Amino acid sequence: MSDPTIEEVALNFKTPEGQTVRYPVTRKNIILGPNGAGKSAIPQAVALALTGAVDHLAGQRVTRDTGLITGMKARRGLDGEMVFARINLSTGENCQWETHRDGSRIKTANHIKPPWVIAEGKEHSPHLPQREVEVVLSSGAKKAREQFLSWACQDIEEEEVTKYLSRCLPEYEQLTSALDGYAPVDKLTHAVKEASSQQRKLNASVKANKALREDLTSKVGAAVDEAKVLAARDTVRRLEVEYEQAVRADAASSSTGLRDQMNTTLGLLRTKEQELRDEAAQVEEDLNDLMSHDGGDDIEFEGMSGALDAFVWAESEDYFADGDKATCPFCSSSTGRTHLVSCHTFYEERVGEMEAKRGGRTEFTNRLDTIRLEQKVLAAKIQRTQQDLENLPVAGESNEVDLEATRLALSDARAELESLSTAAARWSDLRAASQREKEASEQSTRFQTMKIDGQKAIQALLADRTEAFCKRVNHYLPDGWEFGVMVEDDGRDVFYYGLYAETADSRYLRLGLSDGQKAAVMVALCAVLDDMNPVPLSVIVLDDTGWDLETLEDVMLAMGRIPQHVFVTTPQRPTKRSMIGWNIIEVTGEVPARLPLPKLKLPSPPPPEKVEVVSALVLDSMLLADPEPMPSGRVRGGRFRSLKSRVAKEVEKHGFNDVVVAFTCRHPEATFVEGVTAEEFAESVAHFLCPAVSVEVLDAD
Repeated sequence: MSDPTIEEVALNFKTPEGQTVRYPVTRKNIILGPNGAGKSAIPQAVALALTGAVDHLAGQRVTRDTGLITGMKARRGLDGEMVFARINLSTGENCQWETHRDGSRIKTANHIKPPWVIAEGKEHSPHLPQREVEVVLSSGAKKAREQFLSWACQDIEEEEVTKYLSRCLPEYEQLTSALDGYAPVDKLTHAVKEASSQQRKLNASVKANKALREDLTSKVGAAVDEAKVLAARDTVRRLEVEYEQAVRADAASSSTGLRDQMNTTLGLLRTKEQELRDEAAQVEEDLNDLMSHDGGDDIEFEGMSGALDAFVWAESEDYFADGDKATCPFCSSSTGRTHLVSCHTFYEERVGEMEAKRGGRTEFTNRLDTIRLEQKVLAAKIQRTQQDLENLPVAGESNEVDLEATRLALSDARAELESLSTAAARWSDLRAASQREKEASEQSTRFQTMKIDGQKAIQALLADRTEAFCKRVNHYLPDGWEFGVMVEDDGRDVFYYGLYAETADSRYLRLGLSDGQKAAVMVALCAVLDDMNPVPLSVIVLDDTGWDLETLEDVMLAMGRIPQHVFVTTPQRPTKRSMIGWNIIEVTGEVPARLPLPKLKLPSPPPPEKVEVVSALVLDSMLLADPEPMPSGRVRGGRFRSLKSRVAKEVEKHGFNDVVVAFTCRHPEATFVEGVTAEEFAESVAHFLCPAVSVEVLDAD
């Protein structure tokens, strides 16, 4: 299947009254008209429908700003009508960009396109290569030179790059390890940039470590032997032991009085302990004696208490109220009141005596518990005093070592050890800084080699490929024009482009090109880039550049060799000879007298296999059929009413404007007057598809 081509473009912005206009398109299109007539709207519509972005709008090279694009429509789209741009392709596919205002809010744009179309994004769309070319040609020398290298060396192999990098292949592989799948020339430019970046970082590291090394060198003095540090550490440990012994000896000489005092205290505590022991024994003896006299009969006491409780209860229940007939609470016999009172008195006295004896026993028990608690506290105090006494230095230990002299010797030894340790640490830091400086310097040298060899590789590749690339560009320039590029000037990396000129005795690259010459060069570059990386559909636009007629005709003749779609906008009208093979689109900037949709001719000759141009909006099948003439009468009347009814349903379903656009895309020969209503449109469509005698283009009045 051949690549798709654009057959028609439709738009409704940058027209005098916001009306929809449609134009047939071929591969070569020249748009004629006075300045301000709206010539640029046509290639802008093609770019918008294809990529979702517009070129050269409001001072911006490329924009996807929906508000700016909507502002191109008459009344800035405030009438609420859809703003759209559409192209119909030879494959039956189409691309359409559309939006509209909803009050003060602009709706999010809808971009309808086939899957193979790549819209404008972070990277420029490949369908409009001139966007990338314009950026490169207007960039600084560094970026332009780098991109030109990528263009000129797209087809080189990895071996052609690495043969220049024999000294630094490990660094090249390290820097490009994450670029699998990239073109070798792109990997080379990336490696050169990264090598330069790494070299700067490593040079900074070298500088920092050198400064540290110089600072440490001024402080470290003589080198420190590790054996001296170890000997100083041993001296400190020995003096610490001696100092500890001296402290103990000094404490022993001054602890005699304290030991005597603690021995006295310990004796008093033990005397007190013995007194408590004796008192506890006496209390236990008294308690045992008391319990032997009262029998310690708890069962008897409980029995007596129970009997007394029974008589107290019987009295409360009036058991004694009947005098001689009073009832005994135990056996219920009538023993008489006198007997019962005597029993009650007996038990009451007996319980009182037993409670008195039990109270003495409780007192002895409580005292015995108190004594035992005091014994525990006193035993703990004796134990602590004994421990403190044992921890005192033993009197009579040797005190021949001078405590103060030992302390001073230990302090000096510690100071010496700290000094030696600090010096040793500085020497260690110095050696580490020197090592880091050396390693960073070596790595910097390797990356510098990578950078230098990479730059030489770029120079060699440019020298080898520039001429061949320029010849490919010349193929798409007018005869006699010779494109050239300078990538070096007196040893400096530059990027100058121009056309060669000759004098009687010299040949030189003329850099000051006219706008027309620059535009022609840009078109030729786009054609070459598309040759190297072809896409299914590519469009090149030459805006009005103030052509002189001769240059315009020469450029048009050269562009006949370009396979891409070309749009040239100019107020100049070339001769008929130079316009052979070109589709002529004339734009006047005037509002059409009758119709916003002018009658158009389909491109001719038709393709071998006719492809119907359809709208993205699918209409009723009857509305897609070709006009069918019918004689007047009942048959035509029924078909006419059916068509009119179907149009009304489609308008209700899809909206009036969308149905008009979709219908006119299918039937470009149909025309309608401006301001036609939905009902009038339905009647006109019915007349068009079902004429009485022959196919006519009717106006709805």
